[in-house]
Amino acid sequence: MSNSFKTTLFSVLAVIIVLALFFLFKANDDDISINNNNLVVGVSPDYPPFEFTKDGKIVGFDIDLINEIAKTMHKEVKIREMEFSSLIPSLNSGEVDLIISSISRNSDRSENIDFSEPYYASAFAIIAKNDQDFSSLEDLPNDAKVGVQTGSTMENFVNNYNDSVDKSLKIISLGSNFILIEKLKLGEIDALIVEDAQASSFVKNIVGLKSNAIEDNVYIDEEESSYVIGLKKGSSLTEKVNQAIENLNNNVQIDLLLKKWHLR
Repeated sequence: MSNSFKTTLFSVLAVIIVLALFFLFKANDDDISINNNNLVVGVSPDYPPFEFTKDGKIVGFDIDLINEIAKTMHKEVKIREMEFSSLIPSLNSGEVDLIISSISRNSDRSENIDFSEPYYASAFAIIAKNDQDFSSLEDLPNDAKVGVQTGSTMENFVNNYNDSVDKSLKIISLGSNFILIEKLKLGEIDALIVEDAQASSFVKNIVGLKSNAIEDNVYIDEEESSYVIGLKKGSSLTEKVNQAIENLNNNVQIDLLLKKWHLR
């Protein structure tokens, strides 16, 4: 066997080995925790009572829920805190295994990630200062400034409302509802649209604010008002998460968590 043939053979084998390792690691990248005991979870903790920071610790209904789900997989939850708008990019980059932060399904998100089955049906509410005399979107004057969290279903809701009624409410979109609350208190926005349970939490803890439930959700698809867990496209975790949600519903554990966080 000539030296040149040996060199060529070794080169081909080296390429095969490199390619095999590449596809092996790529397959494992789909779920970064698949071979260890951690479940890495992306969270935007600015949405009480679902996820928020208390005494330096991230807590809430979603946090309790994902911990219960992780138990069924014999894994320990590791929280990665980030802004809401960074959740999906972090999921797709492989930084986290899944995301949970009062996330709803919509067509744009469906193109980029997979979803679990719904675990909570939400409703919307409008928050305003006590001295303002409106309690619904219809009451707001044209060009009123309405705050929404960037990338949220509420942002879609107000956009759809503007298109449907030929109104021009000015949408103020920011990454954090806590910042929007401060802007509302300072009079920099006129109203804030959030989930009804979160509105109740804000009004209970912040003097000078009021909230009213938005009864008519015709400006948003029904599936967009239910909360789901986001997972990477084709993730092997999706089936496990869905099975866990089904089991937790069957043994009323989710119902107990809802009652714990005054969501039922």
